[in-house]
Amino acid sequence: MKYLIKIILMVVFVGVTLFAKDVATVTGLNGGAFIQRAGEKIKVSLGVKLQENDTIITDDKAKVQIIFKDETIVTLGKNSNFAISEYLFEDNQKPVVKFSMLRGAMRTITGQIGKVAPDKFSVVTKTATIGIRGTNFTVLVNNDGSHNVFCTFGAISVGINGAKYIVNQSFYLHLSVDGKVKVKEFSPQELKMMREKSFGKSDKKGKKDNLSLDVEGQIDETTDDDGDIVIKDITDQVENSSNTPILTYDASGYGESAKSDDKLYLMNLKLKYKPEEETAMLKSGSIRYEDGSEDRTYTIFPTTSFSQDLSTYFSDIEYDDSDKVVSNIENNYFISMDNAIDSDYIGWGEWVVQYDLTYDGTTNTINENGLWVAGNPTDTAVVDGISGEFSYTGSYKAYDFDSNGDLIDGDASLEVDFGNDKAALTIHYGGDDIKFDNNDNGMDISGNSFAGDQNNANNGNGSATGRFYGPNADVVGGEFVISDSDNGVHAKGVYQVGNKTQSSGGQ
Repeated sequence: MKYLIKIILMVVFVGVTLFAKDVATVTGLNGGAFIQRAGEKIKVSLGVKLQENDTIITDDKAKVQIIFKDETIVTLGKNSNFAISEYLFEDNQKPVVKFSMLRGAMRTITGQIGKVAPDKFSVVTKTATIGIRGTNFTVLVNNDGSHNVFCTFGAISVGINGAKYIVNQSFYLHLSVDGKVKVKEFSPQELKMMREKSFGKSDKKGKKDNLSLDVEGQIDETTDDDGDIVIKDITDQVENSSNTPILTYDASGYGESAKSDDKLYLMNLKLKYKPEEETAMLKSGSIRYEDGSEDRTYTIFPTTSFSQDLSTYFSDIEYDDSDKVVSNIENNYFISMDNAIDSDYIGWGEWVVQYDLTYDGTTNTINENGLWVAGNPTDTAVVDGISGEFSYTGSYKAYDFDSNGDLIDGDASLEVDFGNDKAALTIHYGGDDIKFDNNDNGMDISGNSFAGDQNNANNGNGSATGRFYGPNADVVGGEFVISDSDNGVHAKGVYQVGNKTQSSGGQ
């Protein structure tokens, strides 16, 4: 009977081996690794063929490169367990790729399937499912169950416990042991450290290892020598991107609140902007919301293509108080391309957010929205070198608390005396001209910005700030609060003014 069982098992194994199709080739190898196939253990060597349902296990010093039939390249790091759960790339059949990663590190450059059927390409771990959008990425599954997923080109989606997270180029997703998810931008140094830890250091002396071999025209683009490629901005892959200036926008604004101390700071808003097309791509951004009791930071998802409509979403909301738990984020964030003035150097917009906040066993739904204005700041030395008096005209947007917080707009103007470092802002509100000029003394200019108080006519006690944008202080943007000592805050908003004209003297 034992002999019969052995014969049956041998027939099954031979049958599987004969009818299984080769789907990939090992094209590079450092260290030791083996293949688990139908109960057999096969040593990995250069040129060995891989099949569907194969599992590749690497030792603590190994690095293995695999090239699939559709030209997908996978590089496995040390102490990795990687399985080809499903692979089909045949004529007249719908392609599909499903890789499984139990532990360790893998780097991937997707091939033809990633182009023709990206929705059929996935990498699955015990707790996450990673999909692609024509991309290069790295998956790290640590021994403690935590994950790091780096996107080095294109974009990926990561599904965790029913929630989906979009990770764009130059960002990574961290899944902690306790299930918390964060999406953050990585630096070149962080990328280098991750590679060296998981895949080993590259040889800088010109000595090639087996992973540098050219196999059937395929070159391992996932080795450490691709560092310059990996950290490129995605727009470097876009036609005519050499004509696209990079604008780093500094921004500020206010949210909808009757409290004068509620303030928003928009940090690290980075845009790629094509003036000739009036389109832009959001690189990164976050909003800092401070109201004195519940300070928090909203992190914004980047966008992956040029567009005039740059609405996107918040990827994370984090309170300073770690006992406050955020869930069910439903939100939007807008960058308005329809500016009040014709300028490539300034923009503004509105944002809206809704989410559930759980604290002390109670869950409440939070609804907030706000305004921001941003631009490409003028160099301080340039502002210092300008003399004479200039006028600017434009518009403002504000929340009107005399009308239940409705969003309103109106005319704004600014007078600047560069020679004396003074500025005076006028907001036309409620039929009146509200002046911010430190009671006729002018707001003091310091560097490329200024700040000051509302004129105290009619007991005014509001305030305003501003900053010069563009190469020659071409436009100005800022924020303001209209308030009086008797009735409190009337309106809070942002303004942008341009159409710069010289009124006297200077340059």
